[in-house]
Amino acid sequence: KYDVSLLCNTIKAQQQPRTAAPSHPLLCTACWNRNNIMTGLTDYLIERKRVKAKQKNAGNHRSRQAAESTYDNAKYNKPHSYMHSVDINIDVNVRTVFYIWVGSFILVGAFAWYITGGVSMTSSNAYERSNRAGGAYEYTSAFAQRHPGVIQYDRTVQYRKLREKYEAILPDSNTVSAKRRRAFVQDTARKRRYIPKNKQQQNYDYDYDDYDPFNCPPNPPKGYPRTYNALEVLQNWPPDDTAPPQNNEIYQGLCVFSFQHNSDGDGENNNDTLQKIMTYQAAEVPYVVRDDPEVLKTVERWGQPDYLKELLRNDEHITEYSVNNHFMYWQKPLRKDKKKLRGEGWSPPTKKIRMGYLDWLKHANATVGGDFTKDGDVDVFGPDHSHWYFRLIGCGDYRSCTDKPSDFLFDELPFFRPRNKENIYLVNGKEQQGMHCRFGMKGVIAENHFDASRNSIAILVGERRYILAHPRECENLALYPMDHPSRRHSAIDWSNPDLMKYPQFGNAQVNEIVLQAGDVLYLPTQWFHYIVSLELNFQCNIRSGRSEEYDYFIDKCGFGKTLHE
Repeated sequence: KYDVSLLCNTIKAQQQPRTAAPSHPLLCTACWNRNNIMTGLTDYLIERKRVKAKQKNAGNHRSRQAAESTYDNAKYNKPHSYMHSVDINIDVNVRTVFYIWVGSFILVGAFAWYITGGVSMTSSNAYERSNRAGGAYEYTSAFAQRHPGVIQYDRTVQYRKLREKYEAILPDSNTVSAKRRRAFVQDTARKRRYIPKNKQQQNYDYDYDDYDPFNCPPNPPKGYPRTYNALEVLQNWPPDDTAPPQNNEIYQGLCVFSFQHNSDGDGENNNDTLQKIMTYQAAEVPYVVRDDPEVLKTVERWGQPDYLKELLRNDEHITEYSVNNHFMYWQKPLRKDKKKLRGEGWSPPTKKIRMGYLDWLKHANATVGGDFTKDGDVDVFGPDHSHWYFRLIGCGDYRSCTDKPSDFLFDELPFFRPRNKENIYLVNGKEQQGMHCRFGMKGVIAENHFDASRNSIAILVGERRYILAHPRECENLALYPMDHPSRRHSAIDWSNPDLMKYPQFGNAQVNEIVLQAGDVLYLPTQWFHYIVSLELNFQCNIRSGRSEEYDYFIDKCGFGKTLHE
């Protein structure tokens, strides 16, 4: 072992002035430039090893021993330097240790790359550099060649093979596949057509224009969207009743913009539709986009009986549990508020657990028939039974948003990927906060609330009923205050509203829309929504920043800048 500082000082003392060429330039340079001492020392050891090998081959053993003795005695000949000392063992075979270290690093890295899908040990498929920012890789398989850029987030071999399998089952060509998807949605995915009630709007506090929700004008009409008395809407179709009302008539107020298709199923020129969508989006009002060809691809794939079973298997994900069909958001209360809440009889309305998709599916299927039914269509599994709300979260390009992200969601729903160009679903893709998917059992109710950012909500399987309210209705909806664990949510049970306790609810104005597979709802910042799962359904949503159009109403209701920020 040698003290490096002594070794350096010894060698410098034995050298000529710095202007002269030192006999050991690598080491002495390192001593003169103390910031790089370890770099210089490593180079010195390599050079010394080369010199020793050369001397040995020449048979000059005596010269080699003499050279070594110069360094062996250095430790005892000079005083300690003010530099930090580093003990090294020259006798260690540096090359052997170096090769072992590098080899181990390569093996561990290769194994980790294989496990995460970076390379397939059983496939001859290579990779090619993607044009996507961030340098993701794609497979040069037949699937990737036919669909460049499709797989960018989940590059595991398992996911690639699953997509290749279903691409063979559901080939994606320009004409045949589009016609097939349209037929699947119309004949299988959507079971009924809902009709807007032919009834005039009941709120006369402001001017409004009449309009056809399925043939809306280029610009939002006055008073859009039209509203109706909340009690009348709930009486016409009670929230706990998942069967549609008589004649499928609902109090619809939102415009539905449908992509047009020709007889072959191909998309026609939809420039007028797209222009309307962007106009309504710029006005920050809600609307529904229907039959976007890109959305229908996911609808058809997720509608296959076994696709999600193979994709999700039974890996555990966050799942919310409730003793009944009502799901109320809540956050863990602060310590100073716990005593007050206990005095008010508050307890967490739901529990967060972890559950596999296959296990959740068993519970979900119990609400639609099988062993849990009697007398035909009468479900034993009703509103007062336990319900589960299965969730998936994908972070994508967003910072880490959960411990086990499902980033394949951005490959499954590419229309929700953040883009720099104009997007009918994301106003500001840079402010997206990950993708959230919620799989609802029949009868699940998400209590009325508002979100502090824009939302785009896609229904991929099944049906969901949305009851919407303008932010100006905030005071009529009796929200929990800011210091409550369920802030932003209505304290009123819409299934059985207590008008004695909340008389203002009788003045609330709302409208409703039933979202079906292939529908995407654009919901502006701070719009209220109450959600009922009419059957087994899969919904995914993504946020894209916030707007300030409705801050006045929310501030007036008691939610200030703290919530907005």
